[in-house]
Amino acid sequence: MSTYDTADPRAALSKQKSAVPPPVEFAAAEYAKFYETAPQDDDQNGKTWYARGQNFIIAYTEAKPGATFIKIGVGVLRKVEGTYNRYFLYEVVDSGKSHPC
Repeated sequence: MSTYDTADPRAALSKQKSAVPPPVEFAAAEYAKFYETAPQDDDQNGKTWYARGQNFIIAYTEAKPGATFIKIGVGVLRKVEGTYNRYFLYEVVDSGKSHPC
C-alpha cells in the first residue's frame, strides 16, 4: 500500500531500504555541574560558567549587585542584591532601541 494516491507519480517509485541501519544506542546524558568547577570568567560583574550541548551553549552567571546583564527582548539590566527574580522590575540600563542595528 502506498501513502500516495495512485494518480500521483511518486506512487510508482520503488521503495528502497536504507543502507544505514537505524540507531539502536544513544549517548548517555551528560551534566554540567557548575558547582564542581571553577568559573571560566571571573570579573567585576561576577562569575560565569559555560557548558556546550550538541547544538547550543549555555552560560550560568552569578552576577554581583550592580553588575549588568542582558535579558533578551528587554535589554541590558542592572542586578540588585539577592537572587534573580523574573517578575522583578530591574533598572533598564540600555533598551537597545537607540542602536541602528
